[in-house]
Amino acid sequence: MESEERYCTIRWSNTNDFEVISEKNIAIFESCMVTINGQQREGIILHKEKAASPSGNGNRASPENNVALNIEHRPDEDENEDVDEVDIVDEISEEKHQAQCDGCNIYPIASDRYKCLICDDFDLCVPCFERRIEPKQHKRGHPMVHFRFNNELFDRIVKSADITLEKLEKFYVDELHESTPCDGCEVDEIRGLRFKCDICPNYDLCQKCMHAGVTNKNHKSYHPLIVASDRSLAEIEYEDVELGEELGRGGFGCVYKAYWKPRELTVACKVITAHNSTLTNDSENSFFKEVAAYMELSGGYILKTYGIAHTEEGDIEKYMIIMEYMPLGSLAKFLKHNEGQISLRRKVKIAREIASGMRKIHEHNMIHRDIRPDNILITDNYTAKVADMGIARVLDPVLKHTQTGCICYMPPEFWKGTYDQKLDIFTFGLTLNELFTETQHTFNRNAAKKITLQTQSPIFRSLIDRCTADNPKDRPTASEIEYTLDVYARYFETEVIDQKIPYLDLSIKHRNNLFLQFYKVFQPRAKRRILERFPPTTTDDSSDTTTVIIKKNDNDSSDCVIL
Repeated sequence: MESEERYCTIRWSNTNDFEVISEKNIAIFESCMVTINGQQREGIILHKEKAASPSGNGNRASPENNVALNIEHRPDEDENEDVDEVDIVDEISEEKHQAQCDGCNIYPIASDRYKCLICDDFDLCVPCFERRIEPKQHKRGHPMVHFRFNNELFDRIVKSADITLEKLEKFYVDELHESTPCDGCEVDEIRGLRFKCDICPNYDLCQKCMHAGVTNKNHKSYHPLIVASDRSLAEIEYEDVELGEELGRGGFGCVYKAYWKPRELTVACKVITAHNSTLTNDSENSFFKEVAAYMELSGGYILKTYGIAHTEEGDIEKYMIIMEYMPLGSLAKFLKHNEGQISLRRKVKIAREIASGMRKIHEHNMIHRDIRPDNILITDNYTAKVADMGIARVLDPVLKHTQTGCICYMPPEFWKGTYDQKLDIFTFGLTLNELFTETQHTFNRNAAKKITLQTQSPIFRSLIDRCTADNPKDRPTASEIEYTLDVYARYFETEVIDQKIPYLDLSIKHRNNLFLQFYKVFQPRAKRRILERFPPTTTDDSSDTTTVIIKKNDNDSSDCVIL
């Protein structure tokens, strides 16, 4: 009995349509030239299947057909369950919004929700908002409302249907934003609605200038505008927060797992305890700078702050920062506990989210100075968020900064006493290599080249090399890194996952093999797209970056500040 002839589904590069043809000598998932009826065309094979009569004529293979990959479907017997399929932690630590994202159609929206004030009944989840997508009639520059809690805005319970631009302008008509001038008309204090640019640092518009579409300084018409309030950071009653186990300890505070009783929400709580005679100096300043940094940088990939609390116990002052709780802990812990069980697809998603958080920090003229696996936290749905913003500072060319962060991640310029935002790019590059290899670099403080990568990453090796270049000018920007990772992540979804390939039925080994095959074939196209977006002449923006001079402490022997 003759075996059934095998067929391939091919996506053509020049038209993006599909065709089913006989396998013959074509290998799976290779970019190749195929000759049909005397015509040569280039395409990428997505998958193969058996059929007595192919469903050709330019149509996709029927969804009912069984996909037969040249990849073993059965997981290896000695392989543990992949984190892609692990049950979500049974604890309420992330807000759910009863709304559907108009970008990706996910329901309900988790974590934060963005509602457009121009489009009718239009909402975006964090990933879609951060990617600045424009589905339907929506434009990036439309004013948005940022919901941290379901149907709650600035500590008031609201109905989603009542959140319109007209109703908000009437409700907040007399609200005065003290010491917040409008960057459009330059009025000293904004009255009424205030619109904060999500890209430009410390840029606010009054509602009149927002309607007029004012674009000045570095602000552009396509920059997202978020309705802001001076009540964005809530003052929480100290007694409303019940402290639990200690999660970590740092330079001037301890972090606890806690329970926010009125919200019935598990949170993380950073507690600073000091004698009232000392808290007014460095400790108090550091505390309020941390709170201010979180308020300024609130976003989907930066740890969310809910509010602050304060109490006095005799001569002791206690301040608390109440933040979202990350059940899976740090990225370092996540990698250690799931060694060998995290797919490359998920790692690329995590890397993209870290890059997005870093990009937002840099857009606001700040440096994190301590981006590393210990300071990246993971939610219960595996979203990565940049944490420990207590050491982030607004760049000031006059200000001298003291040495902070983990020195075993520091770039060469750190040891010379001068650095800028490219320091974060270097530490991110080390984090990226550690994420993809699950191996930490070595550090020798006394060597000329202090850092050595132990293992080379199977993907994005060139990007890692550029990020960790000795010369800061040779490193890419956070925006380019985010875009690069996003291109690969998005196209893997559309060209592999969405094409009926039974990805979740594969073992981790074979999922990674599939991603590596895609990565190799897609690289030329990805490079072209990245170069179009970030030509070599624009990849370095160091000329616009404020330089920070650091005052080094020669007696400092600490390696890391872990919180």
